[in-house]
Amino acid sequence: LFRELVLDDSSAFIRAAEVAGEFADLRAIHEELEIARRQQQSLLPLRALWDERLRLVEAGQQQQELIRLAPLWYAGHALRLWTAQEQALQCQQVEQQQALQQLDAALRLQEDEVQTLRDRYQQVGGSAIEPLREQISAREQEHRHCERRAGDYQQRVRALGLADALDAQVFAANLQRLPQLRAAQQLRREQLDEQLLVGKVQERQLGERLTGVEESLRQVLARPGSNIPPQYQQFRAALAGQLGCSEDSLPFVAELVEVQGEHAPWRGAIERAIGGQRLRLLVPPARLRAALDWVNGRDNQLHVRLLDAAEPQKISAPLADGFVVRLNWREHAAAPAARQLLAELDRHCVDSVQALQHTAHGMTVQGLMSGRSGFYEKQDRSPLGQGWMTGFDNRDQLAALERELAELRGELDQLQQTLRPLQRELAALDAGLALLQQLEATDFADIDLPGSQARLASLQRRLAELLDPDSDIGRARQHWEQADAVLRKAHRERADAEARLASLQRDAERAARGRQQAAADGGGTLDARQQALLDARLTLPAEVEPLELPRLEKQALEQLHGEAQSLASRLAERERKLTVQMGTALREDRGALSEAGTQVQDVPLYLQRLDLLTREALPEKQKRFQDYLTHSSDQSVTQLLRGIEAEVGRIEEKIEDINHTMRAVDFQPGCYLQLEPRPVVHESLRTLQQAQRELRVAELQDDAGESHFRALSRVVELLRDASERRSTLGARALLDPRHRLQFSVSVIERSTGQVLETRTGSQGGSGGEKEIIASYILTASLSYALCPDGRRRPLFGTIVLDEAFSKSSQAVAGRIISALREFGLHPLFVTPNKEMRLLRAHTRSAILIHRRGSEASMTSLSWEALDELHQQHRARRDEVTG
Repeated sequence: LFRELVLDDSSAFIRAAEVAGEFADLRAIHEELEIARRQQQSLLPLRALWDERLRLVEAGQQQQELIRLAPLWYAGHALRLWTAQEQALQCQQVEQQQALQQLDAALRLQEDEVQTLRDRYQQVGGSAIEPLREQISAREQEHRHCERRAGDYQQRVRALGLADALDAQVFAANLQRLPQLRAAQQLRREQLDEQLLVGKVQERQLGERLTGVEESLRQVLARPGSNIPPQYQQFRAALAGQLGCSEDSLPFVAELVEVQGEHAPWRGAIERAIGGQRLRLLVPPARLRAALDWVNGRDNQLHVRLLDAAEPQKISAPLADGFVVRLNWREHAAAPAARQLLAELDRHCVDSVQALQHTAHGMTVQGLMSGRSGFYEKQDRSPLGQGWMTGFDNRDQLAALERELAELRGELDQLQQTLRPLQRELAALDAGLALLQQLEATDFADIDLPGSQARLASLQRRLAELLDPDSDIGRARQHWEQADAVLRKAHRERADAEARLASLQRDAERAARGRQQAAADGGGTLDARQQALLDARLTLPAEVEPLELPRLEKQALEQLHGEAQSLASRLAERERKLTVQMGTALREDRGALSEAGTQVQDVPLYLQRLDLLTREALPEKQKRFQDYLTHSSDQSVTQLLRGIEAEVGRIEEKIEDINHTMRAVDFQPGCYLQLEPRPVVHESLRTLQQAQRELRVAELQDDAGESHFRALSRVVELLRDASERRSTLGARALLDPRHRLQFSVSVIERSTGQVLETRTGSQGGSGGEKEIIASYILTASLSYALCPDGRRRPLFGTIVLDEAFSKSSQAVAGRIISALREFGLHPLFVTPNKEMRLLRAHTRSAILIHRRGSEASMTSLSWEALDELHQQHRARRDEVTG
């Protein structure tokens, strides 16, 4: 109510819209500035790219010149090196020819000396030595063969336990014993061969059994729900396929029962009691005929047992102490037929042989069974714990197969361990027989090592006698060999000298060809500038051979071509970027470059536009933007926000005036009411204040006003949004000064000024108290709003109260009316007839409105006239009743 009375709420919203409109002009100026900036930014990269392109063009031209002149540079160095090498080689050739002539003279003299000494050696008997040496060499080779054969012979006879002496009599004795040894070893070999044959047969049989058990184990693992042997399960699968039904619909009797856990010791006896019936297949009645035809018409290779699975009319009750009651049954459609079958086979389970002796059709836990009186039997063809088939899973069969598999593997491993020593012994016997055969074929002359040694020693003694240095032959031979050694050395030196001379000649010819080729390639044709350019870019090792120059030249050219290609790639890339950047600049352009193309030759037009923007257009737009930003939009925003803050202060002053009016009137005896305004900071106001702080910080930044503009945009956006959504609480809290305050009312004792009670809302207190407080505040506000400036009471204080005090008590109504009077207001009460007595004490007359049918009448009467009419009406009523 105060907000409606103290201020019109539209002025700030209107001014905010105007500020937003003014900021639109600044935004347009900024947009023009941004367009110019974007144009400049789109053109700036062209300057750097163009400068770099010019540098790359110049570098590429220089690189091409280097590539063109590099062969001439290398040809010049080749000419210099080949010329120097040719001159050096010619000098060395002259020196080598002189040395070769000296060697030829010395060689002729040495050849004459050797020939003279050789003739003297032959004359004193040296012609017989060479044949003797050849004979000794042949004997030495034969002796080495004999030594090897003798060693082999001794090793073999020692292995047979015979004497190994290299003597003819011992050799003959050994030959006489060889047949006896051969016969013994042959006999032992035949025995071992027979044992191994038997072992191999057993090994093969065990392997086949092992393979069969492994295959059975794989089949059992594939069927985890049954202990039935695999061949019977395969038969059932074939039968099910023939009948077109599932295998589960053709159960074996053993698959439908299992021995209860507490009767596990009876498992073996129960398995024997059921016997072959465990493998009886239960066939549904509808498929029995087809099953019989199929089984009858083929060789099943099994003992096939079938049973009609039709539900029996009556199932015989099992024996109370029989094995049937010790079974668990699987739920299946064929279970009743199986129950009837096993009930017929049921036997009494007795604890001892004594009890069995007096019980017909009984059995013990060990599997002994009784028939009619006097007949007993126990079938022990297999252990009681093997061959179990009952049960709802294959654990028993799996365990049995695993035990059998382990036993077979153990037997096979033991058999193989037994056969290995026999195989090794047989191999040793074969080797011994081969050794005997070799010994029988041996000739004593081939192993007569002492005789061979004696013959070789005799020849060596004869040669030693001939080569005795103290003899005439020895001395002649020694002189001849010394001279011949000198001659051979001279020949080697002359051959080396000839080779060196030939090499020098070839090198000199190669150097001449290299010099001529270098001259033909342009060596020495570079001018001083070209030579300096190439010397700065190309280098040679300190010690370089002319033959290495082609390789170095190739490497250098490859490097130069690579650098040239890199420069060309970089140039092409820069030109591509120039084209792209020109396209970008054209998109940002506003017509100045409309006639410009996007080829490399068009770049100068873009650079001219960049210079124009940088020198003239951009500075002028920047100055205009900053002036408008500083002197127009920012001031409008500041004035608007300060105006709102001023209005808040004026509201507080008005509230104080209302409080002054309420202090003149008692709310309660000795007490009066006071309004206390408190600031309200809505989230939208906090956002605005934060934006204002950022605006003040942005004004200090040196970035051409951009930070200032963005911060001011944020503030204006908040104001514009609030002006457009003026009905929301956030917008009112931002632009309506009345919504920046909230109010509480306090009851204050007049004498002491103590606050007795403070209310901030409608919580607490009775309805009458709230009504009185609201009425006092309303009355004071109306009195203040209707009172002109400079006066304490309203000039025109008439107000209308519709439905006055229709729900109020007389005490509350009296206090409210008293407050109206104290605040200088003249109330007109509109109320039903029932409230007439309440208002009579506070008014001088009444306007009565009465409706009769479709017509109504209105009369103004004082309370005295009303009383007089009432007395007259009462007198007439009394006269009529009297």
